[in-house]
Amino acid sequence: MSALGASIAAQVGAEVRTRLRSAGTFVALALFMIGAYLWIPNPGGKATSVSWQLADGRLQTSVHSAAYIGSAMSFLGGFFAVAIGFYLVAGSIRRDRQRGIGAILAATPLPNASYLGGKFLAHVCYLALMTSLIVPIGIYHWLRFGVGPFDLVAFLGPLVLLTLPGIAFVSAMAVLFDVAPGLSGRFGLVAWFFTLSIFVAALPIAQARNPVTGLNDRLPFFDPMGGTTVAVLIGKSLPQAKEGSISTGLIFREGPPIEQVAWSGLPIDARFVALRLGGILWGLLPLGLALLLFDRFDPARRRLRLPSPGRAAKEAAVAVAAESPEIPRARFADLAPIQVSPSRTRAVLADALLLWQTSSFLRWPLLLAVILAAFVPAGATPMLGAAFLLLLAATIAEAPCREELAGAAPLVFSQPGVPRSTVLWKLASVGLFSLIVGAPFLLRSALASPAQGFAAVSGLLFMAALAASFGVLTGGGKLFLALFLGLWYCSLNRIPYLDFCGLFGADLGLPVRAAYLAAGTVFVALAMAVETRRRAGGVGR
Repeated sequence: MSALGASIAAQVGAEVRTRLRSAGTFVALALFMIGAYLWIPNPGGKATSVSWQLADGRLQTSVHSAAYIGSAMSFLGGFFAVAIGFYLVAGSIRRDRQRGIGAILAATPLPNASYLGGKFLAHVCYLALMTSLIVPIGIYHWLRFGVGPFDLVAFLGPLVLLTLPGIAFVSAMAVLFDVAPGLSGRFGLVAWFFTLSIFVAALPIAQARNPVTGLNDRLPFFDPMGGTTVAVLIGKSLPQAKEGSISTGLIFREGPPIEQVAWSGLPIDARFVALRLGGILWGLLPLGLALLLFDRFDPARRRLRLPSPGRAAKEAAVAVAAESPEIPRARFADLAPIQVSPSRTRAVLADALLLWQTSSFLRWPLLLAVILAAFVPAGATPMLGAAFLLLLAATIAEAPCREELAGAAPLVFSQPGVPRSTVLWKLASVGLFSLIVGAPFLLRSALASPAQGFAAVSGLLFMAALAASFGVLTGGGKLFLALFLGLWYCSLNRIPYLDFCGLFGADLGLPVRAAYLAAGTVFVALAMAVETRRRAGGVGR
């Protein structure tokens, strides 16, 4: 192996091992495994991963054959790799920049293409490893409920063909977002969600539509998640199904159990295989753009500012004033002594205030959204409330790990009055900030009904608990934003039990709201346990 290849392999190995050792991977893996188990429901119930309706109105699904389980795994694998995987791998280059590793790398002869290529390959390996862990869940379902012979190609083929292009694409996009100014921080994490919704999900649907028949029966060339491709293939495999009646994903049906019949699975042919394998090349465009934008950790290139007459005049005026002998200069002896009385309460208040001060431009649209949500007609309140929650999540995502990201943790935590538990400190400050900023929204909800008011308060506290616990566990805000955006999207689609903040006024009762608070408490307890273990082992604070 050449020296360049060895350096890239070492970079990939170090990156993957670092991620696998992180608490964030453990939390993401636990959530993914639980989701994978629920994604393939037990036969004979009211839930299914694939269903269709016949012309006479009968609702059918497949028996638990190898083809059915393999197809169900491919649905979840494609969604996880693209929608969630981005949040698991984005920020790697940003972390090198913040920790000073980038400055060291910039002084080495390692080419930019090799550095970015190493990051890309590390993302691919990590996401492929994470996605492959759905296979044991599928094997469990097959051993318990499997019908017919075990076909390895039908079981693993859809998962491999549908997830690999998505993994390559999202890995390249993560590299691009990391090097693009303005997209490497919290704004980029939110922007990816809308890029996913508008571009990655909508474009394949447009490609699949047949202009002659008006049906979605053409395989799209660009489909990273593979959802549209799967829908087209299932339609071709079920000519007896009623038009527009095919549903994929975790679907719950009311009424009697769904009829189970034999299904041949996805019709995999040479054209489909060629389209999916060729889709791995989708990542070349964002990778090439990332190479053009990469500044090699040079602050002068990243913070390039155009000269302006106003700014130049202001700087000149400041320089003249500094040299003027008529203006008295302050001396250290003139500074009045400061009386300090540190306490945990002051630490919470100070951190909440700092959260507002470090919100940059997000604070103003956040305030605008919450104020409008309090005064607009009732019909517009849910959507404005959703906008407020989205902006709030982006604002608080990195607050629990702000000191770690800035490299100031030893200095901050050595000060008197700072609470011993970082988790509880950040939970209190983020919760206080959320309740104060969201006061108009909470008041509007309480006036609508006591149940809706309690739902709004419990939802904000649930968000604060997730942000505080995930921030401490993972050392970043990506996993929190990934989980929040999933819940937020389900809430917008009016899935009742996932409307965690009661945006659409559904009275789910006290047990559901208490369950959200209990879930937040569990995550906080887990974060505190990890924090205690780190402290005992001398890792971190």
